[in-house]
Amino acid sequence: MRKLLLLDLDGTLYQSDAVYRLFARCVGEHLKAEDVERYTLEVETYLRGGGAGELEPASDWSAMVGLARPYLPEADQESCFAGAYARAREFLLSPGCTVRVSSRLRAFLEAARLHAQVVLVSNGPAAEARALLARLGIAQAFDAVHAEAGKPTGLLAAAEQFSGGPRELLARKVASVGDNWANDIAPALELGWAAGYVGPRATPRPATWQGRSLEDLIPGVMGWLRDGGGAEPA
Repeated sequence: MRKLLLLDLDGTLYQSDAVYRLFARCVGEHLKAEDVERYTLEVETYLRGGGAGELEPASDWSAMVGLARPYLPEADQESCFAGAYARAREFLLSPGCTVRVSSRLRAFLEAARLHAQVVLVSNGPAAEARALLARLGIAQAFDAVHAEAGKPTGLLAAAEQFSGGPRELLARKVASVGDNWANDIAPALELGWAAGYVGPRATPRPATWQGRSLEDLIPGVMGWLRDGGGAEPA
């Protein structure tokens, strides 16, 4: 069985605080006037590395949502977040949002495919994922794009779909890399896979590799790809 590298999209292949700030502005449209300034300040504090108070967010996206919840009636939260997220995605795909992939990351994706099947696994819509990959110039950098994956439970389903091998071999042959610890890392470690946790504000948690960006993980991931065995969590 060939190795399988599962890569998340948002916050993993690219990082853009401008998208989080737009999301926060959209959420602010639903808040009381006296709460907008407080929420905005909390978002800025978090994005500048000041933490999220008592929250332990699994990703930057979950921090944006978690910081807003105290200011919104529970019945209004999901529709508000869905609308803000849709507008943030629209902005991400527009010329007004500067987002790019480094030449080093492009080279990594090319090299990784020499040793493993590389699959993009995203919870977002397929059309948006493909459009963003095209904008980033890496539409052809993956063996497959698996969108609307339903992570975290869908992570195992994706591995089984693309591995081509028996489930008992997945522990030594699969690695998951992403910025959402609950979706991309925790289920991978539970299954005995290698796992790379990325993000400039990611809270230190168990993982095989951890860094501020995917580029930071390249040496470790490439070592795992070239090695015949598995990897133990750090």
